[in-house]
Amino acid sequence: MIRTILGMAIAAMVAMPGGAAAQTNPNSPNAAEAALANGYLRDQNERLAAQEAPSGASFTVRASAALARKDYAGALAILRPYKMEQPLAYRYLAGVAYAGLGDADAARKQLSAAMKFRADALRAQVALGEMEGRIGDLAAANAILADLRTQQGTCAGACRDAAELADGVARVSAAILQRAG
Repeated sequence: MIRTILGMAIAAMVAMPGGAAAQTNPNSPNAAEAALANGYLRDQNERLAAQEAPSGASFTVRASAALARKDYAGALAILRPYKMEQPLAYRYLAGVAYAGLGDADAARKQLSAAMKFRADALRAQVALGEMEGRIGDLAAANAILADLRTQQGTCAGACRDAAELADGVARVSAAILQRAG
């Protein structure tokens, strides 16, 4: 398909005024421009045809980079074609992006869905607690904080998620305190 589109673009360039003269007179300035354009488009066509289709990992990396730059709308645009491939990662990243945009309802929907995909989706739970603490429902934020503290108590610093639990409790607590204060 890309080759067809680029082929039509090359044909249109050759059909441009001076195109016929450029083909018959190799010293014409239009001939040099046409050769340059044809070479450039051919190289681009070959490069594009050789590219692999983007993988789920490439969407995750690009969306995470956009979120790190606080480009929440950009992250959502990157994630759209990725929606069905990795539902947990998509829901988590989309939820964080919506929270960054201040859309509590959409963030809640995406982060809650991420938590339904995996019961141990701790990052989604922390992100939901943080969002609820900052812009959403404080009662929900406090409930999530209580659940995180329960998990932390059960873990007692010995489970694989101990550091992430401690960080999550601190982040949700800070979001609640910032809004209350």
